[in-house]
Amino acid sequence: MADQRAKGNIVYEILIVVLAATLIGSIVYPKRLANHEEVNMEICRYRMEQVQKAALQYQKYNSVYTDTLSLIFDFIRTSDEYAHYVDSVAVGGLDSIVTKLREFSAAEEQIFSAIPSATDSVMIDSLVRMQIEIKLAARRLAGYVEYVHDKMNNLPNMPMEDLREAFTIVDSKKFTLDMNIVQNSIESGQLKAAQDAANDVSEVIAGVRDQMQAVADAVPGYANSSLDALGLCPTLVDEQLQLVHIDTSVIKFLNIYCPVDSSDISIVESSFLKSTIGGLKLQNHGKIESGEMNWE
Repeated sequence: MADQRAKGNIVYEILIVVLAATLIGSIVYPKRLANHEEVNMEICRYRMEQVQKAALQYQKYNSVYTDTLSLIFDFIRTSDEYAHYVDSVAVGGLDSIVTKLREFSAAEEQIFSAIPSATDSVMIDSLVRMQIEIKLAARRLAGYVEYVHDKMNNLPNMPMEDLREAFTIVDSKKFTLDMNIVQNSIESGQLKAAQDAANDVSEVIAGVRDQMQAVADAVPGYANSSLDALGLCPTLVDEQLQLVHIDTSVIKFLNIYCPVDSSDISIVESSFLKSTIGGLKLQNHGKIESGEMNWE
């Protein structure tokens, strides 16, 4: 009898574990499927935007549209004229920004080192002027960073996310706030506070400089093998985005469509695991028609 009760308890314990695992799976699996498809949609839309940018560059240099992805990507990879433009706008622009940030760092380090000696009006005035000049130059730099950002944003396969993060810092009040603290602290004789603020300024400048340099280092990758992936919908893996060239006597457009269609949606709906258990609702990720994205 004791053995039977022990065996019965083991069976109950196993059953409880199985039921618990099933319950957890019924919660986790649908969420994982939904999250995965949401990411796929974001990627697909991002890729459509990048293909649109590449197609516009192809049209700019060739004076015609093409609805063949391979031609567009081959142009981006091999065109010397386009490569020269990228070097001029992106690489050259970013190099100028990094150079200016290095100048800021050197000047701020000079201020930091001289602060302990700021005990007379001549030295105080000199350091204050230096800090004001850096602050004014930093504000001008923010405008140039925005210019480079806008130019690069029209080019396909650029490291825009990192550039946006760096621009946000350069364009924020934080970028010059500590410079004001340095200036005011020197003028009021609070030299320790002035040095602390100058150190903070240097760290912020160095961080932005390193991020800008990383963006510049990543730019040459615009033409590498990852370019081909921009033409694929991640949900269907091997299905290319669909390009349709509209060319009439009145308008010329290249429309771009996600390849997910009713047959793909039906396949998911007929899948017991994905549809019934997972609750996955597949849908087309959108389109760009006449230059307009239908998800915006």
